[in-house]
Amino acid sequence: MLTEQEDDFTFRLHDEARVREEVEHYGGYIRDLDDWTWFGTLTSRHKGGPSVTAVNRFLHDIEAAAGHPIRWVIAWEYGEIGGHLHCHFLVSKVGHLVLAKWLRRANAQFGQAHIVPYDKSQGGSFYVAQNGCSNTGRLDFGGNA
Repeated sequence: MLTEQEDDFTFRLHDEARVREEVEHYGGYIRDLDDWTWFGTLTSRHKGGPSVTAVNRFLHDIEAAAGHPIRWVIAWEYGEIGGHLHCHFLVSKVGHLVLAKWLRRANAQFGQAHIVPYDKSQGGSFYVAQNGCSNTGRLDFGGNA
């Protein structure tokens, strides 16, 4: 019979193994889903973080500016320090847009933004999957592509 402490440790090991498997599965799926153009992080200056509605509106505005359907995946997560909601995202089919313009808009709208060209070798799809598969995370797929 396991002690309560041993049982808790065993549960955490199984839970961590399950999360690693999910991250590998979803990270590979996301990586291969599209040719991603941008990787970004949005953190709001407002308590509670950026709203799901505001981030989706921002991404739909990017899609409208692109002039054709795009795709995105968003990983929502509550931060360990302060519990503020923030998100990491990938966007495809926007290579013709001026990234700096959208970064300025994101900083003005959300408070703190980081948007860079996507580099598959940096593992951004797995980072998005890791945050989306965390105990406080969620993955959302969107766009019209």
